[in-house]
Amino acid sequence: MKKTLLAAAIPALMVANASAVELYNDGKNSFGIGGHMTIQANVSDGDVEVGGNSPRMNFSWNSDLGNGWALDSRIEYGFSDITGENSDVLFHRLGYIGVGHDDYGRVSFGKQWSAYFLMAAHATDQPIYISSDALHTYGGAGGSHGNLGLGRANDSIQYANDFDIAGGNLAFVLQYQGVNGEFDDRASFGLSYGFGDFQVGYAYSGGDVSFEHGTVDVNTQVASFNYGTYGDGLSLAAAYSWAENVQGYGIDSDGYEAVIAYGINNLTFAVKHQYLEQDNQFAQGTDAQIIDGAAFNHTFATVEWQVAPNFVPFVGYTVEHDLDITDAQGNLITNDNNFAIGARVYF
Repeated sequence: MKKTLLAAAIPALMVANASAVELYNDGKNSFGIGGHMTIQANVSDGDVEVGGNSPRMNFSWNSDLGNGWALDSRIEYGFSDITGENSDVLFHRLGYIGVGHDDYGRVSFGKQWSAYFLMAAHATDQPIYISSDALHTYGGAGGSHGNLGLGRANDSIQYANDFDIAGGNLAFVLQYQGVNGEFDDRASFGLSYGFGDFQVGYAYSGGDVSFEHGTVDVNTQVASFNYGTYGDGLSLAAAYSWAENVQGYGIDSDGYEAVIAYGINNLTFAVKHQYLEQDNQFAQGTDAQIIDGAAFNHTFATVEWQVAPNFVPFVGYTVEHDLDITDAQGNLITNDNNFAIGARVYF
């Protein structure tokens, strides 16, 4: 098993500037703190809103068990309100323990990054200004990407390994989640193959979910491609997903994301487009929406300036394109363009 899937490497997939402070290391055991604080001001239609952009803090303990075996563990919390007065600000993001071997692979248990995300959906999750939301699955069926195993998978068991094949590296993750309320057993798997600066990925997740109108299979697939390293010269990334019932009962959806970026002299320029199309959603109640076509359709442009290894100010602008969404009274719903300025400090 190579470093591509070891615990030290997996968090680095999440952010281009992943960092941590090592507080203890005796040669066999280490303990560290990581995460970031990100605050941005959004300006839309003359209104200014200041808030956090996915800030989090994590604690990691890793141990060399000898004979090629290693233990890794992490607990991570997010902050829901870091600029206001809300006292209930912490929520649970990650909590897992893994044991891996150079040849035999890694087994892990807990709330952890999913096979769907690690092997494919992470490809476009790079710019600070706007993340991918795992191709708009975070607010899906049941309102829980964790129970669906699409973002950070709740109560999950994973096995991961990778092999050098044909001059490249083939990696895979198998994932299982047991019954949890209205969510039946779920199975997921992901594959990726990297060759030089190129990488392609594929992932699948499926399992029954009980809705008010019946029980259906909630499943999704994603395929991705990326080239280069975000923030270092030219990088390209794209992902396409197709799903059944992920957005809700009886709703088919498909979408894509694409990012082109160029990094030079501590500056990174990036443009990203997100699109999601869905059908068969019907209004229920006076505040409901009817979607038959484009549910998300926007383009983002951003510039990041890495002033120091752990300090990155940024600006961004969002152009909202036409949607196929109407309210229960038949009125077309639109979104305003948005400008943002902010900064990220890595721990």
